[in-house]
Amino acid sequence: MNRLAGIVVLLALFAVVVSVMLMVKSQEPEKDRFILESGDRAPAFSLVDVEGRVVRLEQLLGRGRLYLIFWSSSCTGCKEGLQALEQFYRAHKEEGFRVVAINVYQSPEEVEQTMSELELTLPVLLDTEGATVDNYGVYFVPLSYILSEEGRVLHAYVGNPTVEDLEEVFNRYWKTGSAMAR
Repeated sequence: MNRLAGIVVLLALFAVVVSVMLMVKSQEPEKDRFILESGDRAPAFSLVDVEGRVVRLEQLLGRGRLYLIFWSSSCTGCKEGLQALEQFYRAHKEEGFRVVAINVYQSPEEVEQTMSELELTLPVLLDTEGATVDNYGVYFVPLSYILSEEGRVLHAYVGNPTVEDLEEVFNRYWKTGSAMAR
C-alpha cells in the first residue's frame, strides 16, 4: 500500500510539473507576433515627452511618414543606433525625415542623461508604464517601425539602425515612396 501511495504521489507531481511547463510555454510570445506587420494600423498612444508635454500618435500622423524607434539606455546597441539615427535625422530632417524615439520603462532623469550624453535633438517620448510597448509587440529593443501618413505600418526592423540602413529606408519610403504608402 505504501508503495502504491508513493507511485500516486510521483504521478501527481509529474502531472503538476507538466502542467506548469505547458502553462509557461503557452504564455511565451509566438515568433511571428513580435512585430506588427506591413499594412497593420499602428496602435494609438498618448505619451509624455521629456519636457512633460503629452504627445498622441494622431498628432504625429498626417504630415508625412514617421520613423518610430523603441529603445532603452540600458541597451548599449540602442545607444549606437540612436547615434546613427541622430546623425541621419540632422542631415535629412529638412527633406521630411521625421523620427520619434520611444524610451521604454525608464525615468525621465535617466532618459535626459542619455540624451545629453549622446547629444540627441530628435524627439523622445517616455513609455514608463509599458502600455505602448505591449500594444506594439515590443519584445526586443531597438525595434523600429516606418509608419505611413495614415498610421499604417510600412516596414518593421529589429536591431540597431546603421546610417546605411537608414539611407536605404529613406530612399525607399521618403524619396521614392512605396506601393504601401497609404
